[in-house]
Amino acid sequence: MIWTRESALCKLRKKHRAKKLKDVFHWTVILIQSLSSSLNVDTSRFLASVVRNSKHEPKGRRWSYKEKVLAVSILKRSPRSYAFLRSLFPLPSRRTLQSLLNAVQFRTGINAHVFSILKDTVQTMSVKDRMCCLMFDEMSIREHLHFNQKIDCIEGFEDLGRHGRTSNIANHALVFMLRGLHKKRKQSVALYLIRRTTKCETPVIFLREVPEAFKMQDC
Repeated sequence: MIWTRESALCKLRKKHRAKKLKDVFHWTVILIQSLSSSLNVDTSRFLASVVRNSKHEPKGRRWSYKEKVLAVSILKRSPRSYAFLRSLFPLPSRRTLQSLLNAVQFRTGINAHVFSILKDTVQTMSVKDRMCCLMFDEMSIREHLHFNQKIDCIEGFEDLGRHGRTSNIANHALVFMLRGLHKKRKQSVALYLIRRTTKCETPVIFLREVPEAFKMQDC
């Protein structure tokens, strides 16, 4: 008889707790909707994802594509800050965000996808914000061969984009990047994998090739 009463009491507590959480979630959603007019889109999206996923277990949490993109931008800005925010709020794991980044294919040479995005972005920018400089830098990378199943190709060899590949294993990466002069913005536009250091005539070829891509895209 005592066990039956305790069981009934436990069920009532769970029901009351679930109803209470449901009411809190309902009023929180209403509060966010009322504040959305005074908040920007990213802030509203962040708060909505936090409230929506706070009632789920870690394996049951889901995020939209735009919410993942927002999380990636925070992670790339400061990994330590993202780890701290993730300890406070339900945010996507690094593995989830890495899967999102792996879906984007970046091949050597001039990245046509980046140029198409830049073409649309430039249309909304002022003449002052469009002013930028093209710079390049070289960094050492670890020699490694990897078979990419998505493109059916072995990556890691010396690859100069449309100028062809060699049988040498690459140990340096040459990256071309745009940097805003007035607006703090950086964007890589071309990547080349090379063996040892770059010869003096190689960057000259690429410095002519990258601006030609801008002219072709009308950026």
